[in-house]
Amino acid sequence: MFSAVSRVLVPATVVCLAGAALVSAGGDAVGDPGSRVRWARADQGWDPPLTVGISPQTPPTFDVAVAGSGEMTVAYVEAGDALLRRRPAGGTWGEPTTLVGNGAVSEVQAAYDGAGRLVVAWADVRAKARLVSRYELEAGGWSPEEVIARRPSAFEGLDLEVNQRGDAAVAAGCGLVSNRRAGGAWSKPSGFVAERCDLALGGVGPVALAWTTWDGDRATVRVARQPLGGDWGKVTVLAEFSGFLLAPGATTVAADGAGTTTVSWRDQGAHGAWQVRARRAPRGHPFGGTVVLGTRVGNSDLVYVPPRVLTNHRGITLVFWMRLNGTLWAVRRPAAGPWSAPVRVKPQQGFWQWDAALDPTGRAVAVWTRGGWFGEPGQGVFASTMTKRGVWSAPANVTSRAEQVYNPAVAMNHRDALSGWTRVLDVGDYRYRASSHLGS
Repeated sequence: MFSAVSRVLVPATVVCLAGAALVSAGGDAVGDPGSRVRWARADQGWDPPLTVGISPQTPPTFDVAVAGSGEMTVAYVEAGDALLRRRPAGGTWGEPTTLVGNGAVSEVQAAYDGAGRLVVAWADVRAKARLVSRYELEAGGWSPEEVIARRPSAFEGLDLEVNQRGDAAVAAGCGLVSNRRAGGAWSKPSGFVAERCDLALGGVGPVALAWTTWDGDRATVRVARQPLGGDWGKVTVLAEFSGFLLAPGATTVAADGAGTTTVSWRDQGAHGAWQVRARRAPRGHPFGGTVVLGTRVGNSDLVYVPPRVLTNHRGITLVFWMRLNGTLWAVRRPAAGPWSAPVRVKPQQGFWQWDAALDPTGRAVAVWTRGGWFGEPGQGVFASTMTKRGVWSAPANVTSRAEQVYNPAVAMNHRDALSGWTRVLDVGDYRYRASSHLGS
């Protein structure tokens, strides 16, 4: 999905990361000296934070990834280099290692395949701007650098997707999309014209790209699909509507293991009330009718995140959105069956930044911060997890409520979750921090 720090770039931040399990608030105050952080009890999985690295005088950029084995990785940029900090399953965090040491990296993304091999994509600017990747080899070590594309201007807004087989797809700023089969070469990049898009990759394909275009006050929701190794199909228009809309983005897409594509977006009903809607298409078939998932949802969170659709290899699908009062809601669809009624995940009101993840077992996690609207920092990080049956836990305080943070992000795999955010400190001082937990 979206890059961990693509929504808001702010000065003077510290990146913190935390593992999540099924928790509620409690425990003793631990963490940095002088802090008043209430971490969950030890048996509920929250560890004291670890300082991962620093990135002075440059905006923070990072990503988090979790393998099915429980291994976790933080990929981040420090002084123009791409570094990895990794924690093996059942082990402790290792020392930082430099994956790219050219001093020119601006963004980085990381994801695991089903065998636990890490794939990393990054953007750098040398003689020309480059989009580059490397992946772990079965025998150990890393593949050589693979340059996906070059151009005069910088690549921004990376979105890397990797499926269970190890196929991969990457988008850069919606102007370029490329994919490759596991261990193969990247395809020739394809170009799209969109202000903001979302990328998905199914277990057997397709690669899917969804976006919204604006012409005055008229918006059009579009999607295109491409079989792995094939050509892009025609662009499908899913919806058209008029009215006030904040332009940075309104559409997300996901594809499951069988290649069924789900697109979600927000638009207005017949009487002007805002709704969350979705359409689905099996692999190789057209999109079905529109389903209304939520009503009276407002449109205020379009500045940062649209409704978010997530699906896993088994076809379990979730859609999240923020209502007009700032509460976070979700609906769940099993692999075969109808959508559930909406469930409130974040009960507190107020416009807060948030993120969510769904794992292969059908469990999920959501993280958010109190406040943090229109570029202001939020206060504290909170989390809730969902069981395989769709039951959400009470919110947990992951940090002190007074902690100034931006950009909560989360990854999850087989009960293990790793959440990241940026914490505000002195101007120009970026410190990457991490905490992790192995689920039970």
